[in-house]
Amino acid sequence: MFQLNQGVLKTFLLVLLLAGGSVLAKESRKIQIPRTMSLNGVELQPGSYRLIWETNSPEVSVTLLSGAKIVARGAGTIVERNQAYNTDTVVSKMLPTGTEKLTEIRFRGRNQVIVFN
Repeated sequence: MFQLNQGVLKTFLLVLLLAGGSVLAKESRKIQIPRTMSLNGVELQPGSYRLIWETNSPEVSVTLLSGAKIVARGAGTIVERNQAYNTDTVVSKMLPTGTEKLTEIRFRGRNQVIVFN
């Protein structure tokens, strides 16, 4: 029969407590930016990006990478919608300056979206 060392168990539980669950809340996904738009004042060119987000319910910290290079960071909120989406989609808003601002990211198979302020 397997016996668990009490010291190892206490150390493991302490590490989980100190991590505060944030390790479990980090996710990533590839997204496609279809046209030039901005996130947090940074201009994003059309193309494929790796989106990494870390949730601290309901706030979320977002990092966009192109290859291994961080191109933008931002903060948003996780919002639950009534339906799951069929595709990954970026939603933007046209600003009075004529530029587009990334306002929302929707995820295929999920009813939660990231909304940017």
